[in-house]
Amino acid sequence: MQVHLSKQQNSISTSNKGNLSSASILSGIAIITATLTAMALIPGYSSFITGTLVIGVTVRYLITATNKKPLLLEITDDKITYLSEEKNELITILPEEISNITHKFCELQIHTKDDKVHNINLLNTGSEQTRWEIKEHTRMLIEKIQG
Repeated sequence: MQVHLSKQQNSISTSNKGNLSSASILSGIAIITATLTAMALIPGYSSFITGTLVIGVTVRYLITATNKKPLLLEITDDKITYLSEEKNELITILPEEISNITHKFCELQIHTKDDKVHNINLLNTGSEQTRWEIKEHTRMLIEKIQG
């Protein structure tokens, strides 16, 4: 999982690519091939059960890694744009609409003046530093809104 963080004029953009790298795919194929070879060369139920377990875990990892949803978040002085997990669409919030922004451990909650709460899960950023920078930038945005 790779997180790209770019800063431009007081803005933070993250995009989390959920695609598998070619190294992951090749590693998965190598593990499955080696397991099938070991199962063919070593007869017995224990090698069959172990091989089946290894192949199952490898295939499950590959499927899970391809189905991960990316975190898309852009915070600027003019707007906050994020990919909503519930609606599966990009949502833009203007600073004039924001009444409050709160932070939980790995979640950013944006409260708007029309009593909506936008929850953004920051767990997929993969880096504590990135989460800290996002929270710090939103704290500065709160000060700008209130000031």
